[in-house]
Amino acid sequence: MGVPNTTTFTFQDVTTEIYGDTAANRNLSQCFTDSIAGGFDSTYNPNSDGTNNNLLNFRNYNHNPGNQLYFIMDSSGGTSGFHLYNGTASSSVNATFTYVSKTTGDLPITVRYAGVARSPGYSYTVNIALTATGGGGVGYFGRGDWTVTSTNFGLGSTVTFKMEINSSTADTLPTTTNPLSSAFNYIT
Repeated sequence: MGVPNTTTFTFQDVTTEIYGDTAANRNLSQCFTDSIAGGFDSTYNPNSDGTNNNLLNFRNYNHNPGNQLYFIMDSSGGTSGFHLYNGTASSSVNATFTYVSKTTGDLPITVRYAGVARSPGYSYTVNIALTATGGGGVGYFGRGDWTVTSTNFGLGSTVTFKMEINSSTADTLPTTTNPLSSAFNYIT
């Protein structure tokens, strides 16, 4: 579940997260030694001076690597899109989708969100319920709620969308080595 994302959590919260037991016979230095780098929230660790030496560095820490969300570009059934996986059942993520750019080929194309034509730079934020995926995992696969249309779909056209993960109700967010955002090219 992780250390609470508050300033009022206790050393007991940290030891319970790391060791599953009490704070008895434990110290902060030992907790840092036994922690995992990917479990820290980069907003709170390291400190502004580049160190990790106080209890507040553990704010929003999650020691369970099984709840580390992973974010890639993928294909499923001939469709390409954003693939967020390794999530927790019944959890959700808050994500922002952005229409980045478009290159029109031989025929004009229109990008729509909620039935309205949009221009590059348009974005929207939404909560996405993570659902069961193939292989027994929990995650999200899709392109957001964009539609791309043309009279006789323009060959050689490319539309670039971006998905950025803002927060999660239960899981650790992707890290800088597994980015919080990724671009997706819709190519005709």
